[in-house]
Formats: sequence, structure tokens, C-alpha cells
Amino acid sequence: MSMDKIMEDRKEVVEKIAADIEAGKPLFWESGLTVSGRPCNIMQRSGRPSYYRGGNNLRLSFVAMQHGYTDPRWGTFKQVQEMGGRIKKGEKGTHIEYYQFEREVWENNPKTGKKEPVYEVDADGRMAVKKERLPQPIIKSYVVFNAEQMEGIPPLQKAPREPEVLNEKMERMIVNSEAKIHFDQAGQNFYQPMTDEIHVTPKEGFKTTDAFYATVAHEIAHSTGHESRLDRSTLTAGGAFGSKSYAREELRAELASLFIHQEYGINFNEDHRNNHAAYLKSWASVLRDDPNELFRAARDAERAADYMKEHMIEKEREISKDRGASIVAEWKERHFAPKKTPEKEPEPAKTPIEKKATIPRKRKVSLTPKKEQGKARSMGR
Repeated sequence: MSMDKIMEDRKEVVEKIAADIEAGKPLFWESGLTVSGRPCNIMQRSGRPSYYRGGNNLRLSFVAMQHGYTDPRWGTFKQVQEMGGRIKKGEKGTHIEYYQFEREVWENNPKTGKKEPVYEVDADGRMAVKKERLPQPIIKSYVVFNAEQMEGIPPLQKAPREPEVLNEKMERMIVNSEAKIHFDQAGQNFYQPMTDEIHVTPKEGFKTTDAFYATVAHEIAHSTGHESRLDRSTLTAGGAFGSKSYAREELRAELASLFIHQEYGINFNEDHRNNHAAYLKSWASVLRDDPNELFRAARDAERAADYMKEHMIEKEREISKDRGASIVAEWKERHFAPKKTPEKEPEPAKTPIEKKATIPRKRKVSLTPKKEQGKARSMGR
């Protein structure tokens, strides 16, 4: 696919999204489809899903919403054939972009006279083919089809949604947040770059637990742009509320939140959309001015989501004693704070009773018969 065709395809996607925003329709990541799973290739690698990233994720998610697909798997015509399946008659595919930034290093073997790959030890200590950075990326385009457009393929093996496990991961994200989180608001939620602190409404102030986690993930995504982390220009440059620079950073935080919740199976809802309605329309203006902005935002959001997963959700990291104690105290206060009960009036103090020391008497041992002993004990009372 030529670059002109890629740009034309991007404009079409952006125009549809911008039109939905202006019409007040739910954005495709708020349509309930996030719980279906993140778009992935139908061919797994080492038994694990290979997820589509950035702009391709957005493109496939949007197409899934348009057609009502609930199966997150996608594949090329060739991949479907290799699996013994086929594409349904009359189905049309979706274009995705692939950028190759590296290539394998091959050198001539003087003994054989043939080119062979050069191997090196990778970061995991394993032998792997050496790669080098390309001076310019190679852009390729592929056409993929959703699994619901296919026949003769294995059904989707969908893991059950386990709220306890999901909540544990989201709570770990909160506890491991590198920006301190304060649960001190009543309807407002924001991140302060100057102090590197997050202020949000407590969980009890949200209609659903998912809405709470979506909002906190959004604010944590902002914090990944801090100069001590990813140093994202859309955050560090600043910008007044309602400005285009402000809208660009908000779009990145929202997409990062989307990617996190796609992967961990937590859904967005109307409550979440209402909390972000103030700047939704500014996104439409930014996207129309530059269709590439959506795809740049998706790239930055993917990096933010990766940072959150590596440093907060999936990694058990050591934290300072003071920081750890503060976080644990706040977490316990939110989850285990005892309910307040009316205070009872204190009881009047009792006057202590003085006890006199007594010396125990020695018991006399009687050597009389049992009957006589019984008479002696009765008399002594």
C-alpha cells in the first residue's frame, strides 16, 4: 500500500470517530466491547496471544464496533488457510499498517560461500539473531479479517472474567503508582505535574468499581508523562484547559486507559464518559486538523500502558518504608475503615474497695471416727 493510500485510510477512520464524538455517541472504547478483549492475531506465539498495538488496535476496535464483532481475533487470508479455514463469501477485510524498524544481520560464511545469520546473546541470556536499526522504517500494509468473517476455524476459548483477580491487579496498579495518590476529592479527578501527585474521588463515590479503576488508570497514565518517567512532550509542555495541547495529552491518557482495560477485561461505561465530556469535542477538532494525531496519540498511549504494566501492574517492586506505610494506610482506610458509631457517655468511675490482708487459719486434723468428724464440721459453721 502506498503512503497516499495509508493517509486516505487514516482520514476515513478519523472522520468517522470525530463524527461520533460530535454526535454525542459512545466512543468505540465505551461501547461495551472492551470486555471482549484486545484485538489479537489468530496465530498465537508460544501459546500466547499476539496483540495489535497503537493505531492498528484503534482501527480494528472501531471496525469491531461498527460490525458488532465480539471475537477479538484477526488474521490474514493466508493465515486462515494455514489453519484449515476460509473467508466467508463476500466479506471485506480491514487494512492495517506494519512498520519494520529493524532487520536481521546476515554475513557471508567464507567456508560455504553463503550468507548466514549472525547470532548474539540477547537480554535474557539466550542466543538470538542479531538485529540492526534501519535508517528508515519499511512500511507494509496487510489486509486482515475478523474471526466472525471466517469459517472452519476453532471457536474462541474465552477465559471467564474473574472480578477478584482483575481487582487485585488494578489495586496493585494503585499501590505501586509512582505518583502519590490522594483519595480526597468529591467528583473531581486530576493529576498535578508540578507536585507529581494524583487527586481522585474515593471508590465509594463511583457508580461501579470499573468506573473507579478506569478513572484512576486515566490519571496514572498522565503521570507516566512526567519528566522522571517517559518525559512526554504533551504533558511537560503544559496547556490551558480546553486548548489543543491540553486535548492532545487528554487523548493520550484516555487511550492508555483503554489499552489497560482492554487487556485486563474491565469495561468503560456512561459514568466514565460523562466525567470526560468536557473535552470530548476538543478531540474532534484536533483529529480533523491532523488525522495523524490519532495515530501518534495511540503510539504514545501504548508506551504509557507498557510503563504502567511493567512498573505497576505486573511487577512487584520495592518501595521505601515511609512511602509503603503511607500507601498501605490509605488502602486500608478505603477498604477496611470501621463504620462510625455514636459515642457512649463514659461510665462514672468506681471507688476502689480496700481489701484487708487475712492470714489463713490452720485446719485442725481430727482423729475421731467419721461420724464424729461430721458433727465437728457442722458445729464449726
